[in-house]
Amino acid sequence: MKRLRELRKEKKINQLKLAMDLNITQASISKYEMGKREPSLEVLEKLSDYFGVSTDYLIGKTNVRKNLDVKSLKEDEINLVIKYQQLTDKEKEMVQNYIDFLKENRKKKS
Repeated sequence: MKRLRELRKEKKINQLKLAMDLNITQASISKYEMGKREPSLEVLEKLSDYFGVSTDYLIGKTNVRKNLDVKSLKEDEINLVIKYQQLTDKEKEMVQNYIDFLKENRKKKS
């Protein structure tokens, strides 16, 4: 589970801190990160909640960190997704770049 190591480093915590926070052993965290042991479903769920990512992301099944809660989408957000799906790959890239630009400008204004 190389993603576990990446997430831990992003959060700037060591294996011991993670182990203590989740009430498991540091040795277990080390073995998960080295691929010598797989976490139980219970531990996988704890890790998922702790880092705010999906279990699928943790195990490498997807590159999307968080599952989308479709039920929470508003009508305008659903319409936006539908329109986005109709774009070409190049147009989607342009939209993503524009969103990144808007987010960056917001950070600069704060």
